[in-house]
Amino acid sequence: MAKPVDFAKRKAQASKGARTDFNFGFNALSKSGKKAYNKQIGRRGSAAGGLLMFTTSPPLAFGTIPRPAFARAAQHLPAHALPYKAKAEAKYRRAAKTAAELLPDLPEKGECVHALMLGTFDLAQVITAVVPRLPALRHLRIASLCYSKRNIVELCGMLDTRKGMALTLLVSAFHREHNRELHEWAVGELTAFPNVRVAAARTHCKVTLFDIADDDALVFEGSANLRTNKNREQLSVFRDRQLHDWHSSWIDELMSADRGEA
Repeated sequence: MAKPVDFAKRKAQASKGARTDFNFGFNALSKSGKKAYNKQIGRRGSAAGGLLMFTTSPPLAFGTIPRPAFARAAQHLPAHALPYKAKAEAKYRRAAKTAAELLPDLPEKGECVHALMLGTFDLAQVITAVVPRLPALRHLRIASLCYSKRNIVELCGMLDTRKGMALTLLVSAFHREHNRELHEWAVGELTAFPNVRVAAARTHCKVTLFDIADDDALVFEGSANLRTNKNREQLSVFRDRQLHDWHSSWIDELMSADRGEA
């Protein structure tokens, strides 16, 4: 049973600026309505000296409400709810928009574009923004020193929408050795899709290859890894099939060596 509260005392507190939210509804009643309410709860009193019975409901814990997630991304939510960080999420969405605007026009065959990434977004966001603009893309190869869990979720989401597209991910042996749990999880998630290969080697290269057609390909060369480190990174984008094939040859060789196929 909740403790009865002296309405006159609360009214005095309210006049001094104290918070008495529960009084507002009571004050909106007429004098007869207030008497009827007090009578209903077994108390008698006037508008000035009645006793109001109330209980406080527990505050709604918004942090326990999980954010919406769809397709395979839903599998990467934690087992228990975490506080929703609206500012962090909004910042990430702005970063994704900025990443998509980095290359407003892709180079034509034989052309090259140079760009500077200012550390507000990561290379994975640039890649996942470019892939939808290449509907004929057959094979995506990525060589990166390291990656984050969020990068893998982004790649899985991309694969969900591009059935039949092959993905090759080559990372450094250093990253694998120092992040074994993350790497094993990433391999399991990515290789659940067909035509996906993941391997590690002694490499520090950062290259992304877009195999579009027999005579068409896009190449990213730069200093950025898949994940961001808030540093400035340079990125050069080439529409050059020969350059693509040169890079893909050594990437595929390292992939085979790590998988014991060479």
